[in-house]
Amino acid sequence: MLPEPSFTLSIPSIHDGTALDCRVYHPDSFYTEGAAPWKRHAVVFAHPYAPMGGSFDDPLMDIAAEQLLRKGYLLGTFNFRGAGRSAGTTSWTAKPECGDYTSFVGFMAHYLHRLDPFGHRVAEPPSEKAVPPVLMMAGYSYGAMITTQLPPLNEVLEPFSSPDCGSHAAQIRLRAESWAERQTQAVQEARAAVARGQQKASRKTPTGSSEKSSSPPAAATPAKGKLSPASGFIMPRPAYLLVSPLQGLVTHLATMSLVPSVFARQKPRQEDDAEAKLVRNPTLAVFGDKDIFVPVGKLRAWVGRLSSQPGSQFQGHEIGSAGHFWAEEGVLHAMLDLVCDFAGKLYDGN
Repeated sequence: MLPEPSFTLSIPSIHDGTALDCRVYHPDSFYTEGAAPWKRHAVVFAHPYAPMGGSFDDPLMDIAAEQLLRKGYLLGTFNFRGAGRSAGTTSWTAKPECGDYTSFVGFMAHYLHRLDPFGHRVAEPPSEKAVPPVLMMAGYSYGAMITTQLPPLNEVLEPFSSPDCGSHAAQIRLRAESWAERQTQAVQEARAAVARGQQKASRKTPTGSSEKSSSPPAAATPAKGKLSPASGFIMPRPAYLLVSPLQGLVTHLATMSLVPSVFARQKPRQEDDAEAKLVRNPTLAVFGDKDIFVPVGKLRAWVGRLSSQPGSQFQGHEIGSAGHFWAEEGVLHAMLDLVCDFAGKLYDGN
């Protein structure tokens, strides 16, 4: 199971400002000598459907996310609107939830850019030839459905590049930069204390773990104009992990309806682009042949179509006798083995 988060915070959704509850977990390498070195790779993991009890405390998501944290990824989780302590209610279209996911990806990308737990940025400025880090976008069930609907990563991050001052995007970026500055100092102090033998290693930094109890310093915000682009920002390499994806149920499940939507229409270009990103970038989709929400034939056809395209980096794995909740004997370990193999190869790829 996941440990206590390194810190918690709230950010506004870029969609409409709805407050979203978020958690960030630092890997062991931040605090423990001899742990696998951090390569600046990170993952965002999205949870199942809120009206059915889904939140970032979902037990299965917790188990899968922990494996990624153990692999050395910095991990972020968040509650969609209507889940846990996030404000608002679940939508009928999933578009606001795409905005929620976009918001946290924007936070994580800029947090990672500014975070410097080992002091490497000062000693060794980033090289133009440096391989960009991996930013994996993951989801289970409804969270996987929203992940498939995200635009390509460059489009997800574009609103944060030079946002209007006072906008939700500017608030998110400034909050990410403030937390990164604070956590950089806290981690470096914690590492020094561990080296002196004054305390045991802990992912939770000693300066406070909650925005409510100890907020980071407020960043200076111009009254007008736009934020300047982040200096030296390097676009991460996207990757995608889809556990029990709800392929084909974007409308039906989001509306909790078993009746075909009267608004059904031809797939627009933005949905084509969202699906194409799964082909162009490393993607793992893992599902069971006994999933009660999606007919296995539909999943097989989807996997076959994406994996057969020229140069496709999409891979789908079907696990026999596995249901949507991975409760059948032996199937959970089979799924986790696939997730760990996929994540490990990405982590060790540079």
